[in-house]
Amino acid sequence: MRNILICLPYGGAGASAFHAWHALVPPGVLVLPVVLPGREERFDEPPLTTVGAAVADIAGQLAGELRGGDRVVVFGHSLGAVLADELAHTLTRTSTVDVLAVVVSGSPDPWHGRTERATGLPDDEFLAALTRIVGYTHPALADQDVRELVLPVLRADIAMHENHRPTHHDPLDVPVTAVRGRDDQLVSAAATEGWAAATTSAFDTVEVDGGHMYLVDDPGPLVALIAARFPTTVDATFRAVARARPDATALVCGDDVLTYRALDARTDRFAAALRASGARPGDRVAVCLARSTDLVCVLVAVLKAGGVYVPMDPANPTARLRYLVEDAAPRLVVTDRDDFPAARVLRPADLDTGHGAPGDPGTTGDSPAYVIHTSGSTGRPKGVVVAHRNVLALLAGTTGDFALTVTDTWTMFHSSAFDFSVWEMWGALLTGARLVVVPYWVSRSPGEFHRLLAVERVTVLCQTPSAFAQLLHADRRGEAELSVRLLIFGGEPLDTRILLDWFDRHPEEHCRVVNMYGITETTVHVTAQTLTRRSAAAGTRSVGRPLPGWTVSLRDEHGAPVPDGATGEIHVGGAGVALGYLDRPELTAARFLTGQDGDRVYRSGDAGRFLPDGRLEHLGRLDGQVKIRGYRIELDEIRNVLLEDPDVTAAAVVVGGRPGDPATARLDAYVVCRDRSDENPTSALLDRAARVLPDYMVPATVTAVPVLPLTVNGKLDRDALPAPHLGLPAEPSAEPAGALTTALREVWQTVLGVPVGLDDVFFRLGGNSIAAARVRTLMLERGLPDLSLRQLYRAPTVRTLAASLSAR
Repeated sequence: MRNILICLPYGGAGASAFHAWHALVPPGVLVLPVVLPGREERFDEPPLTTVGAAVADIAGQLAGELRGGDRVVVFGHSLGAVLADELAHTLTRTSTVDVLAVVVSGSPDPWHGRTERATGLPDDEFLAALTRIVGYTHPALADQDVRELVLPVLRADIAMHENHRPTHHDPLDVPVTAVRGRDDQLVSAAATEGWAAATTSAFDTVEVDGGHMYLVDDPGPLVALIAARFPTTVDATFRAVARARPDATALVCGDDVLTYRALDARTDRFAAALRASGARPGDRVAVCLARSTDLVCVLVAVLKAGGVYVPMDPANPTARLRYLVEDAAPRLVVTDRDDFPAARVLRPADLDTGHGAPGDPGTTGDSPAYVIHTSGSTGRPKGVVVAHRNVLALLAGTTGDFALTVTDTWTMFHSSAFDFSVWEMWGALLTGARLVVVPYWVSRSPGEFHRLLAVERVTVLCQTPSAFAQLLHADRRGEAELSVRLLIFGGEPLDTRILLDWFDRHPEEHCRVVNMYGITETTVHVTAQTLTRRSAAAGTRSVGRPLPGWTVSLRDEHGAPVPDGATGEIHVGGAGVALGYLDRPELTAARFLTGQDGDRVYRSGDAGRFLPDGRLEHLGRLDGQVKIRGYRIELDEIRNVLLEDPDVTAAAVVVGGRPGDPATARLDAYVVCRDRSDENPTSALLDRAARVLPDYMVPATVTAVPVLPLTVNGKLDRDALPAPHLGLPAEPSAEPAGALTTALREVWQTVLGVPVGLDDVFFRLGGNSIAAARVRTLMLERGLPDLSLRQLYRAPTVRTLAASLSAR
């Protein structure tokens, strides 16, 4: 999906005439001026004298520039207007681009013949005639040397006008706008109105200040008028795609298949039903549906109705859904859950009764498109309000680099309540590609998902690292060949070393792998880093450079820029910065800042630093450190050490113990291991970690699990992790424990809150210096021998400590 403004030359002019336009168009619009023979870099080529030859030349140039699914507006002034009309016919007949509109300027309609013929006149008479025809001659033409360079092109251009007769008979099915200068003495308003015959679609005329060459003096108003022909909202962009590719497959979920025509019509019905049910432009509509074609249809329909969709995952517990409804205050709720905690509920079947299209909702690029809730520091989710222009900017900033085209097939793997799905869904539907919705049960079955990727010939795959670690195992065993050409990571930090296995089967020349850093508050993605096998093996933490239209700066706690190479808080600016938090003005003001230049930036709370080559290295959350026994610990550092073991395919580290009780705080590690002979690999992993990490960073427990559980968003589900494996061995001997041994065991269990074996190591059970102090206090309270901390460190099991105390 690219928005391209094709600018055709007027009499004697070249591409340089449109140089200033690059700075005048809005972000996401590419100005593509055309150069004809005899001009600028093509000066040595003979000028063309017929419109047919010129259009053929232009079409040849554009063939190397345009891609299927590109959205174009064709503009031409004077001679360029005639070329624009002919070129639009050519593009609609012979290409797969979507011609959104034609804007003609300073020209009567092509059926007006020229009353004065000037081509064959001597130079002086030709220049005089030229002044009468175009109302302007450049003073430089008084110079004989300039005349020799320019007159051949001018004569050729005038010849095009004189010789031209429209070669087509059917009007365009494309909107046409005819523009003239209000003081134009050469082209009358009536002649401009004649362009109405050029289209069966919408036609309008516009007058701007100035004469015939008004666009030379002040192109701003004209450029703004042309730019408005490009869609500025997500739903308008979708309509343009659907109109351009009506019979192409848009949406697949199991046996449900919808073409763009069918999807457009169905979402029109849904939108009309939403409006009839009371949804007004700007209203929020909660959507809580299983992953299905209905889900996608409702999300599109909400935008068509002018609303703001608020996705909620049906897997969420009722209490959380109730909070989300209270926070979002939606006008309507669309759900398939029978127990949804809201009074006004619609089902997808209720929406399929709508009739016709909902009409223009009046939304703009600045209107909210969706609200997605993210976790808050208080434990209460906060809604992030994202605008239409943010989503369109995301696609504009990625389509070219990622070569996204109508031939792609995407998966919608993630929950609609996770913003990764925004990228998946609209990345497909706004580029005319094919979107395969992955049912929840398939997303949680790596083998089934791998088969789906193969059967549907998916080319663009988006994954969190946690989900991908599970897919890797299925890919290793899978027999079906995948078609993935673009693999995109996001949502979590990526340990690139897990990619080596992938690169073995999917070489980088066949599948591009990109790691993206992003935040919900800055519209999914911020930076992109292409990974190679070499960079993956090196364990790079680079997340690359900002997307076009995004900016990244690093600042200290006072908001000042940090020195080169220093760590700072990541501040994100540019086209992706969201509107703010829903109904939380104070939080919005604290996180969304306005600089002296008026640009808004978002304080991410993430730490980063710039590498010498300018790429960003993501260093985790500034508040993501944990503190145990007075030491600040980065959990990712421990995780990385565990992953260095060749038998570990995935790992996670969490803080265990009783909440709020520092004495019981411990580090619990969870690992997924390859098939191996030893049944309990955790002891070896602990020994290895103890050799690499300081003692306060060695996990108290390592628990082997088949897979790491994931949330509905594809991230690590800490609440679903099993109880840690404390490694309690069978008693090594059957001799009865003495009174001191029994008493010590009871004290340890009271302090640590876990079962204790006679040979369990105190510090491997989560013990620390605080817990040791509590053990000593409790022993004294129970009349047991006094204990020094050094003694506990030297005799860290119940058995050895009891023996040490008895010997004393």
